[in-house]
Amino acid sequence: MKLWDLRKISKKLPTLVGEHESKLSVSHAAFNTAGQVATSSYDDTVKIHSFGVSKNSKKGTGALESMGTWNAGTQLEEDVMKPEVVVRHNNQTGRWVTILRPQWQRYPSDHIQKFVIGNMN
Repeated sequence: MKLWDLRKISKKLPTLVGEHESKLSVSHAAFNTAGQVATSSYDDTVKIHSFGVSKNSKKGTGALESMGTWNAGTQLEEDVMKPEVVVRHNNQTGRWVTILRPQWQRYPSDHIQKFVIGNMN
């Protein structure tokens, strides 16, 4: 998964903020209102990326307060791009079914971020 900053676009590409390699391809990525990303992959995982934005962030890890504080051209270290949570999930849909995609609740009234994803089991 690659995270791009579209505020700083050159003639060739926007600025790469960071990337995290998955064993197999990432089929979908979805942001929530807190700035986290849920991804589903062909390696049968669902991953939650927080990009170092968390209440438990440690100084010196490259963690940031929020995405809103990122300056144009910000680049994240590899350890900050690693997923915070990895969950095993059967993402193999077969030939005739659409790819399974995580969908975040848009504005949770209890301020707890939640998402749903289809299941093949």
